[in-house]
Amino acid sequence: MVAVTSTPTPVQGAVGESDDDGSDSTGHGPAVRATNEALPDGTRSKYNAVFMPRLLELLGRLDNPWDLQRINPAAEMQRLWEELFPNHPLGYVMQPKTPVYVLTMQRVYNWRSDLGEAAINAVKKYWEDNQLFGTDERTACAAFHIGDSDPYLYGHVKTVKRGDKLVIEKHYQRFQHAIVMETLAEHLWIISKIPSHGNPCGALLLACAANAGARAMFYVRSIKRLDASAWDAILERSCALIRERSASGQRNAHDLDEADVDDSDAMYSDSESGSDTADHHPQTDPTASDDEQNVC
Repeated sequence: MVAVTSTPTPVQGAVGESDDDGSDSTGHGPAVRATNEALPDGTRSKYNAVFMPRLLELLGRLDNPWDLQRINPAAEMQRLWEELFPNHPLGYVMQPKTPVYVLTMQRVYNWRSDLGEAAINAVKKYWEDNQLFGTDERTACAAFHIGDSDPYLYGHVKTVKRGDKLVIEKHYQRFQHAIVMETLAEHLWIISKIPSHGNPCGALLLACAANAGARAMFYVRSIKRLDASAWDAILERSCALIRERSASGQRNAHDLDEADVDDSDAMYSDSESGSDTADHHPQTDPTASDDEQNVC
């Protein structure tokens, strides 16, 4: 279950911080191994169950979860540590190359890798669910989904045949392809025991990138522009996977109606749409609230 609360203010980035290898931007100094031995006695269980999910929930809300410069990860880790472990001082200030920082950054890399693994499993499940067993069938499926108009981003597309080619006529359910939803569900499961403070924009971008690679980076702005109803649908579909609800309780593609058409503001890439601020005014996060509310 994911609960939504008001958003805490992230600590702003500091010069010299890096999320590459746990070292500062100069790259000097001995390497520090990322091991559980870095954790003080009596903290490992809570570190795994609360500290890391809290940090990953924050990273999952970033517009770009690969760019940690916006939040100063060392300061965020220090803040979380002092809040969660007031009786277990580290004996040092969290910064690159300190043991818990290095361990935590390794867990962040593992999180990204876990979403990649979830995407692989989601693709296999999609093939099985759609009875695509042959290499040629799977190749054709992949070629279509990462082809024109990016159907891999949508829950459903309506196609028409023109000559010997399928052309997309309508898009439905933006960022709700079954594979993307399965992948996003992995992140929501990881943070399912802690409050959430907003929409997982970065985690959704990771889910798209895990399936389509770097081209998904062109849709940072489109994800930011998703409205409340779109996020409600995205979270509900992913949470339904977590709850393992029966497929019969969900709407199927053939149940779609005109209210679901998602062509009025067709998907575009950032590179095609001008600056990030062009005719766009940031909206207040409609899911943020002073009171916790259940999402899943």
